[in-house]
Amino acid sequence: MSTTPPGWYDDGSGTLRWWDGVAWTQHVQPASQATAPAAEASVSEPPAVPSAAEALAGLDPAAAAAAGIAPAGTTPTTPGYPGGGATDAAVGGYPGGFPAGPASGAGGAPAGYPGHAPAVEPPRRSRLWIVFVVVGVVVIGLIVLAAVFIPRVIGALTAGGASSGGDAERVAVEVVEAYDEAWSDADCELYFRTTTESFREALELPDCAAFEAEAERFGAATDEYEIQVDSVEQAGGVITVYTTESFLTLTDETGEPLADPEPVASPYEYTLVRVDGGWAIDDVY
Repeated sequence: MSTTPPGWYDDGSGTLRWWDGVAWTQHVQPASQATAPAAEASVSEPPAVPSAAEALAGLDPAAAAAAGIAPAGTTPTTPGYPGGGATDAAVGGYPGGFPAGPASGAGGAPAGYPGHAPAVEPPRRSRLWIVFVVVGVVVIGLIVLAAVFIPRVIGALTAGGASSGGDAERVAVEVVEAYDEAWSDADCELYFRTTTESFREALELPDCAAFEAEAERFGAATDEYEIQVDSVEQAGGVITVYTTESFLTLTDETGEPLADPEPVASPYEYTLVRVDGGWAIDDVY
C-alpha cells in the first residue's frame, strides 16, 4: 500500500492532480498554482508519486473496497466520485476513470479534457419581425392620416368655387319662398322685391292695386298652401328652382264654393335672374 501523503502531484500529463493518500481524485490545477503539501513542506524534493498500477497493486481487496477502488483485474467503478456509481472504463490510465454524464466528453473525460465536445450555443432568434411590426404601424398611421386629412384639403381647395354658387342657389330658393308668401299675405312690397318688372307686366299685375286684389281672391279660393323645393339648377347668370306646390281648392271654376275641398298639387319652374346685385323671379312656368 502506498505511503505517499495527500497532496498535489504531477499526474504525467503536465497537470497537477490531488492524491488523497489512497487514490487519485478528479481535482486538478495548473502546475503554477501548486503548493507543497503541509506534511512535506520542508522536503526539498517532491516524493515519488505511485503510478496507477502501483496504487492498485499496493492495496489489498479490503482496503481497496474501503477506498472505493476496484481491485486489479476488474472493471473499476466510481462510487466515491460525485455522480458516480456507474461503471466506467479507466481514462488516461487513472484508477477509477471518470464518471460519464452530461458534462463529459468522449470516453467519459470531464469537460476540458481531450475528446470533450464543446458546448454548442443555441442559434439566436432573428429580430427582423420587430422591423416589420414598426413598418406596419407606420403604414397604418399614414393611411389613417390620409383618410382624415385628404378630404378636408380637397374641401378647402374647392370651397371657394362652390361657395358662390351654393350661396346664390340658397338665395334663389329664399326668393321663391318669399314670392309665395307675398301671395298668401297679399304683401305688395314683398311681391315687388321678388319679381322683375317684365314678369309683373307678363302677369298683368304691374302695380300694388292689381296684385293685392288678385292675391285676396287667390287666398279666398285656397287653403293649406305648401311649397316644396325639389331641385335647383344654375347655368350662367340664370337659376331655375323646381318646386311642387300643394293646396286645397275651395271653389270651382266659376268661383262657387265646393261642398268638399279638393286637394291640388302642381309642379312649377321659377326662373331667376340678377337684378341690382340680387335675384328676382323673371318667369314662372
